[in-house]
Amino acid sequence: MLFDRVRLSIHQSANLRTTPHDAFSDKVLYGLRDYASKRSYLHSNLTCIGDIEDMGRSRIALETIGYVRTKATEKDLRTHRGEILSEVVLNEEYANGLKGIEEYSHLFVLFWLHKVGRSERRDLLTHPKHREDLPEVGIFSTRQRNHPNPIGLTVVELVGRASNVLRVKNLDALDGTPVLDIKPYNQRDIAERIRVPDWWLRSQS
Repeated sequence: MLFDRVRLSIHQSANLRTTPHDAFSDKVLYGLRDYASKRSYLHSNLTCIGDIEDMGRSRIALETIGYVRTKATEKDLRTHRGEILSEVVLNEEYANGLKGIEEYSHLFVLFWLHKVGRSERRDLLTHPKHREDLPEVGIFSTRQRNHPNPIGLTVVELVGRASNVLRVKNLDALDGTPVLDIKPYNQRDIAERIRVPDWWLRSQS
């Protein structure tokens, strides 16, 4: 497993100022396996997850439940995500929580976008897809990755399960991405009538 635990202390503070080093050394309790081979990756990942504490007045506690295993590159995800097969590898202690999941065809996967740095998450206004021909809108009006809390959410097709490993299609996540939660997708999640901005329609071309 890439990692076993990430815990951030729960605390209320009106003037919270935490450096990445503080987040690493003082605020994050991290159980690691195979540390030597993944040292640089894990350090950047710790810093990113520790940044949760910097983004608001409240600190929360998160525990990863697993990670993503895939050969897909960022270009692959942009061009043919729907065809890509990936694996969601849960920590073995959560394997029993997957009982019955094979009866669903699709799932929600929530994950932490660990490659999004703090500097990318400062701007609250953006041009969607960084296209200047599209209007400037608030970051919460887009599905870009650089939200204050870079949490990813994707509906995936469940292809199969082997013990604590789910094989899925359409997962918009890179190799090693920390997984936060899995939820079943059902008919109640299907919206029959939706409204989207005109710029969104133009952005699809």
